[in-house]
Amino acid sequence: MDCCVCWWCLWGVTRSLDVPASAPGLVGARLGTNGVVELLGDSTCMVALAGERAKFAREMNCGRCVPCREGSKQLVNLLRDVYEGEYKGGMLRELARVMRETSLCGFGREASRPVTTAMDEFETEFTAHAKGNCPTGICNQS
Repeated sequence: MDCCVCWWCLWGVTRSLDVPASAPGLVGARLGTNGVVELLGDSTCMVALAGERAKFAREMNCGRCVPCREGSKQLVNLLRDVYEGEYKGGMLRELARVMRETSLCGFGREASRPVTTAMDEFETEFTAHAKGNCPTGICNQS
């Protein structure tokens, strides 16, 4: 797989766009600047969205470097743990930092962005999921 895959799912996530619609504004908000702005409504479960984006990174990375190849697998596993009652925010953030700083290509450096921006803005949803409750009511939990 080539690293030039569709990156639309590696943008940051938000429910409001209270930043200037300019490259510096979007970079400062960690939302990405490659022409895609995706605003999400209250019915979007951010934990599920972060998981979908992490799965995309796991499946679509080129596999050439360990930080992206193995890091994206670990992202998925740590997000799966949230549904099983363990939210390890510190571990997720540290993994994201390592991926961002050590991946060889832009894909690997950006692969964790949806997860970290979701955690930064919607941490209460992650905590609620770890307690067995999806605030949006759309996740099927046992």
